[in-house]
Amino acid sequence: MDPELTKALVAIQALGVRLASEEYAAGARPPWILSFDTLKIPYPISRDHVANANAILAVVAEARRTSARVVADSVESAEQEQHLASLGVEIVQGYLYGPEVTPAELRMLIRRPGASPA
Repeated sequence: MDPELTKALVAIQALGVRLASEEYAAGARPPWILSFDTLKIPYPISRDHVANANAILAVVAEARRTSARVVADSVESAEQEQHLASLGVEIVQGYLYGPEVTPAELRMLIRRPGASPA
């Protein structure tokens, strides 16, 4: 990781901003001075969750070691969600819960409790 980027991220984190990374799933490791609050399982890995179970387990193990949360991206089925949960993934996001929304749609959803995307 670029030293200047690392320095900037450490400064941002010192302000209380929480950081997330998808790079663990690709095998990258951040510098020791930088910690992430959330580790993400990106779409290509979560999509093929059965074939990529070992990679997912490695991210979950690293998250537990560093007290980070694990989020799987682009979850599309209940079966996928259940298998990811069995591997230790705590949070999922994706079309299983609703489609992507525009910033205007998000503002509307925030203002109307209980509303759901179309």
